[in-house]
Amino acid sequence: MLGAVVSATVTVNVALPSFSAASVAVQVTVVVPSANELPEAGVQTAAMEPSTRSLAVAV
Repeated sequence: MLGAVVSATVTVNVALPSFSAASVAVQVTVVVPSANELPEAGVQTAAMEPSTRSLAVAV
């Protein structure tokens, strides 16, 4: 092969707007008071074993 080979690659990215208009979000929270309910006497729900376990090792 005779002579040097020179090559160049040019990449151009044109940024296009991804959103054409600003968005507006409206959130509404409604709180309605309710009467107290009597507890269910004698009913208690409990787990028989812990839901998480851990082990601590002291040095």
